[in-house]
Amino acid sequence: MRYAAREYILSFLVAFAFFFVVFFVNQILLMAEDILARRAPPGQVFLLLLYSLPSIIAIAAPFSSLAGALMASGRLGADNEMFGMAACGVRTRAVFTPFIVIGLMISVFSFAANDVFLPLGTIEFGKLYRKMVSESAAIELQPWSVRNYARATVVTGPRLRDGIGDVVVFDSADEKGGRILTADFARLEVLEGGFDAILYMEGALEHRRDPGKKDKFTVTKADSLEYRIAIRERVEGISGTGPAEMSSTDLAVLIAARQRAFDRRVSDKALETAEARETLARRYADITGQGLDRSLLSFRTLTAQKPSDRTLQVYRLEYHKKFSIPAAAFVFAFLAFPLGLGARRAGRTAGFGMALLIAVAYWAMLLGGQTLGLKLGVASALAMWAPDIVVAFAAAGIWLYRRTASRGVL
Repeated sequence: MRYAAREYILSFLVAFAFFFVVFFVNQILLMAEDILARRAPPGQVFLLLLYSLPSIIAIAAPFSSLAGALMASGRLGADNEMFGMAACGVRTRAVFTPFIVIGLMISVFSFAANDVFLPLGTIEFGKLYRKMVSESAAIELQPWSVRNYARATVVTGPRLRDGIGDVVVFDSADEKGGRILTADFARLEVLEGGFDAILYMEGALEHRRDPGKKDKFTVTKADSLEYRIAIRERVEGISGTGPAEMSSTDLAVLIAARQRAFDRRVSDKALETAEARETLARRYADITGQGLDRSLLSFRTLTAQKPSDRTLQVYRLEYHKKFSIPAAAFVFAFLAFPLGLGARRAGRTAGFGMALLIAVAYWAMLLGGQTLGLKLGVASALAMWAPDIVVAFAAAGIWLYRRTASRGVL
């Protein structure tokens, strides 16, 4: 039915705008401190936000599908249009079909955003971010200023040529009690990656205190010196490419490689345990009992240690999540249609309210499944698909209840 499809699409667009703004603002807040601190030009900020859109779209689409279906079916039920259609001979199946087809299309759209455009956006995001950090190196070393870095404090003097004069570095990373570096001239060059830099110092002096003798210190003079410092700690969610930002194909390759390595570890552990068991048996057979305690301790230690690979489990969870979240848009359509028809009075408003509650419950189940997968070793497929299964069973129950209650009218 074109009419039902139009209602669903319109409601989906409204809900998508809402969820998109919510997730988009959240992304801006996550990036704001680091980006604004570097005084990035508006063009680069716009591109960074643009490269972040696939992750926002991938998450917003399934929940927008849920809200759109609930709002559309809620309006059809509140305005008694379903009764009118039934009176005209239109079967519920004909009205429900557009919801299923559009839900499937949204699932495909969400999967494409997460599996194709998200990895590409992450790569471009990383390139631009590293370029932005490199261009902001001059900002990180201002004249007449005091800068605190990861493990060093840099005090600068006047600007000279393409660098800074009269530089003092208080190095707290030194294991021997700290040191002070001074230089007549210094310039900063950011290394590839954007998080470490080399401070090229000319006319340098190193003052190092003797930790064993408080009244003694050593001074070393050098014509030039290269000092490596960390400009800024890595920002979570901005630097690097994690499993969530990879495509399902790349992630499957990594999972297979780590699985092979894990299988080798398990095999080696089994051989070590077998050898320890044989050694222990020989010690028991030995009348003197020499080395029995040591062999028994070694055997118990090996049997108590179970091989595990937390990273492999994380990769598996992310792999299944790449399919389960987009699939939720399709499953939500099954749940939303019969559920929304029950909102006889409030219509769209009640549908949107129910969508928010269901979205929170679904997300809580997803996070709970991920936690169980990491902490208790629950199968990754079950942990990530459990929320979709729960929604599917709930939809089936509501469908059966409504058909029984209405005797086949709905």
